[in-house]
Amino acid sequence: MLLPSNNTSFTDVIFNLALGFIVLLFLVIFLINPPASKDIEKKADYVISLEWDKESKDDVDIWVRDPLGAVLSFTNRSRGFMFLDRDDLGIANDFVKLPNGKTKLIKLNREVVTLRGTVPGWYTVNVHYYFTRGKIFTQKGKVEIVRINPYGVVSSVPFELEKPGDEKTLYQFQVDENGVIVNFRQANVALFGRR
Repeated sequence: MLLPSNNTSFTDVIFNLALGFIVLLFLVIFLINPPASKDIEKKADYVISLEWDKESKDDVDIWVRDPLGAVLSFTNRSRGFMFLDRDDLGIANDFVKLPNGKTKLIKLNREVVTLRGTVPGWYTVNVHYYFTRGKIFTQKGKVEIVRINPYGVVSSVPFELEKPGDEKTLYQFQVDENGVIVNFRQANVALFGRR
């Protein structure tokens, strides 16, 4: 005796096999290419920031030389463990375009250098009055060294530059084998134009 054929059960079995195959395919793709982690470790030992009068339209620059003689500046934004994270041009890069199409003036003059590691020895930090946009004004500000871990302001020194071309050494500091600033000294070392 022959049983009548039932296409519904056959269709259900094929459908379930196809569905199972698709689910396994998605699992394999997900396991082969896991989503990228949103946690990115940012390492920094010290941050050196230069700030000057927020009303100034002029360009003041920071220059840093490490114990190996490498000089960091706007012309060399990455040298060894040193990185110039922000090169402020005065008013030239203080305008920000908003999503609505309008432009807003952000009055802030700050350059930021990050030391993402250290080499033992003496570092030199200079400020340089690079460019004026009109009448020459005396540029006044400060340079601050901040240790990241554990957090703390290591030093903050005011400065005054009278005219374009003026350059001053604000810091010479010594870092030991453990990456700790252990000493400061005063000297005037020209860095502008060195690479």
